[in-house]
Amino acid sequence: FQAAPAAPAPVATPPAAGANQPASNADRARENKRQAAQQAELDRLRREVETLHRQLDSKQDELNRTQQQLEQLRSNLQRRSDDAAGQRKQLAELRAELDAKRQSTNADAAGIAQLEKNVADREAALRAKDKEVADLRASLASVAEKSRVQQANLEKLQKQSAAEPPSIQLIEPELAATRGQPTIKLPGPVASLVVVGRVETVPGLVSLTVNGREEKVDNQVFRSSVPVGDTEEHVRIVAVDRNGRKTTLEFVVPPRAKPAAPAAAMATQRAGTPRVGHPRPTEPVKFGSYHALVIGNDDYRFFKPLRTAIADAKEVARVLQQDYGFDVKLLIDAKRYDILSALNELRAKLTFNDNLLIYYAGHGELDEVNQRGNWLPVDAEPNSTANWISNISITDVLNAMNVRQLLIVADSCYSGTLTRAAVGHIEGGIDDAERVRLMQVMLQQHSRMALTSGGIEPVLDSVGGKHSAFAQAFIDVLKANVGVLPGQEMFQDLQSRVIAAADRFDQHQVPEYAPIKFAGHESGDFFFVRVANQ
Repeated sequence: FQAAPAAPAPVATPPAAGANQPASNADRARENKRQAAQQAELDRLRREVETLHRQLDSKQDELNRTQQQLEQLRSNLQRRSDDAAGQRKQLAELRAELDAKRQSTNADAAGIAQLEKNVADREAALRAKDKEVADLRASLASVAEKSRVQQANLEKLQKQSAAEPPSIQLIEPELAATRGQPTIKLPGPVASLVVVGRVETVPGLVSLTVNGREEKVDNQVFRSSVPVGDTEEHVRIVAVDRNGRKTTLEFVVPPRAKPAAPAAAMATQRAGTPRVGHPRPTEPVKFGSYHALVIGNDDYRFFKPLRTAIADAKEVARVLQQDYGFDVKLLIDAKRYDILSALNELRAKLTFNDNLLIYYAGHGELDEVNQRGNWLPVDAEPNSTANWISNISITDVLNAMNVRQLLIVADSCYSGTLTRAAVGHIEGGIDDAERVRLMQVMLQQHSRMALTSGGIEPVLDSVGGKHSAFAQAFIDVLKANVGVLPGQEMFQDLQSRVIAAADRFDQHQVPEYAPIKFAGHESGDFFFVRVANQ
């Protein structure tokens, strides 16, 4: 793994009740400064718009002059071409007369000499006329190209001037339709929420802010982490284009819900150990059998060795096997052949009655040409992708599998390139009977999910312990499960833990959980079912 880039500045929070007056004045001063900066930026954009309109007028004048020049050249070319045609006709007549004189028996030498001189003069004049026509044609082509370029530039400026304001589309989370300000529905008791959206604008984007914090926009997509507290949080997304047009999207994040504690775990919770998940259903639910392929790579031949990947893999394998009854295959310092062979072996033997978890801890790399993530086996080489395992290779194998639930847990750099849009989940607050019914429905479909330690960015290898920040959170959440833990709920708890761990080291890392691209996901989720005697 590589060190993640520095975390963005934390979102400012309003002062607590009873804050002293100097703090309030400082807040107002900061707000006034922010508003002044925004106004200065808008003034600059308005000046750019005025400049754009002046450029439009200037380009239109240039185009008009070029069009006039073009028409004049075409007229001159027509006249010169007509003159050249007339001279060719006269030259042909002189040549015919000269041939007749030469063939005549009584023609005088002086007359023939004069005709020869006239033919030579006419040929010289015609060559000069042909050169004039050729030069005019070249000038006409040059001016026509100049006119085409000016027309294209003018149309581009016109499009920029007439373009619609920026559009902001929220991809995740989904907004609930309300009569008041739009509100999102929290998936559970989370400490923060990842907001993913798309912004489009023709003139080009100047800035995109989330609650006043500048966010990076990559290929029209932006991501931002929004805190979830004990009171509702107002989120304001603002996009400004180069024409000074501004679009604002606002919604409310409700207060963090306190998790309902299962009765069986109340005593443990009161003792101070947080628990997750739901008690095992009293009625039978056909979850199927569970299998896992766990991969941990530390000892790389051509890349920097890692410190925790093998320890992460061994502990994950132990927890899955002992606490959850998984049939586990563990690969340590695996080569490309080892990984693909194990995947193909599982593809051949598993059926719809089986569930599969694939855990990968090791180096990851982004192919800059096609923006595709790759797992790096220990025999991978830096300057050759021959031994890399791309997302496409992984999903091709997964797509051929007939297992019921499939989850990839990838703790590597650039692992977020595996996933696509957000996933649906079982809502909180429903009774046990309805929860069992929904689980039964979800278990009838192919589920293909990925839990990744980060997005399209480097992630942390270690934060000082024997496990990576992501692996430690994953292990802790699995150990805290009291019975049945849907993947979406597991992710919400894990994400909060990883973000908090990264923040302590002034790093930015946001895990993701979503269906795998091109792997045959239908619906549903992955369920972690703790064995009955645990």
